[in-house]
Amino acid sequence: NQSLIYHHFGSKEELWKATKGYLLRDVFDNSNLQDETKTIEEFVDDSVRRRFDWYLKHPEVIRMVTWQRLEPKRKQLQGTAPMSVDSWVKIIPRMQKEGKIRPDLPAEMVIVMMANIIIAPMLDEHRFLKSKESCEKYVEVITEALIHALKPR
Repeated sequence: NQSLIYHHFGSKEELWKATKGYLLRDVFDNSNLQDETKTIEEFVDDSVRRRFDWYLKHPEVIRMVTWQRLEPKRKQLQGTAPMSVDSWVKIIPRMQKEGKIRPDLPAEMVIVMMANIIIAPMLDEHRFLKSKESCEKYVEVITEALIHALKPR
């Protein structure tokens, strides 16, 4: 009932965040992404594999993300889950300063590019992701492409 929702969560947005937080609990541990010695190859490979594999195992999150993207208040619905791309906001500029990622690319551009290339096939009903081999090939190709695009010239 609506009054109970507002009693426990305050608003529909808070209910959404709580539900999303529940689905994302103990999913991702980005602590290894904070490692100062991480190379661009390790960062991209680890980030792509973790997200991609998790999205495959949790199609319900894909539905939530898709719905969230349609909402005018989507910024308010994002939350701060450990796997949120917000975790990359600190990592990418640091890696740019260290000369591991091209400094001429805004961090926001890198984040959008990485996040969307990882989730893109899931938004298209897994049409070509029917086998473990095709999934592995996709991860391999996007990892190589991202490393090539992000590596300093």
